[in-house]
Amino acid sequence: MLALVPQIISLLVAIVYGRSKVHGIYTEPSRTIEVSASYSLREVLRRSLHLAIHALSRIVPRYIVATALVVIFTVLNVTTYLSNVVTPLPHTLGFSYHFVIVVCTGIISPVTAVFLVGEFVRSSFLSCREALLVLVLTRFLFIVLSDYPRHVVPLYLSLYPPKLVVKLVAISLSISITSLPLQLFLVYLLT
Repeated sequence: MLALVPQIISLLVAIVYGRSKVHGIYTEPSRTIEVSASYSLREVLRRSLHLAIHALSRIVPRYIVATALVVIFTVLNVTTYLSNVVTPLPHTLGFSYHFVIVVCTGIISPVTAVFLVGEFVRSSFLSCREALLVLVLTRFLFIVLSDYPRHVVPLYLSLYPPKLVVKLVAISLSISITSLPLQLFLVYLLT
């Protein structure tokens, strides 16, 4: 629940800020097809197809570019590099080796990390406090390293101009980054 609040705030900021900043073709009133007795079914279908192709022609190129960037980052092992940077951090903070295993697993698959944490707590490899801390941290790292590059950025690029996407992602990430210490502190305090 703690991780959901910053994501809802980020979504609302993206919608409000994005809609307030877009101009031109992005804000033109949606074109609708009026169905009346004067249009045949064939004409309505032809116009609908034309509007769909027009909308698709704006979205597809951006999505292709964003997907190409994700592929390039994957080929260059950017995620692996970032995981290697993050791995030594728990040892310096006094957490166990199992903490690191969950973090590395959670960056790729948060659902798997939850099951792994459950087993580690059951086997007494992690305390309840460590389990909650690692789940909050893992969710944050998954959002920053996997969710944003794979899903959020391509979606925003298909909806907004690239310059605005950079601002929206920066705002969303800053909300997530500023909420992380609060989440970690609350977990630490309440356990």
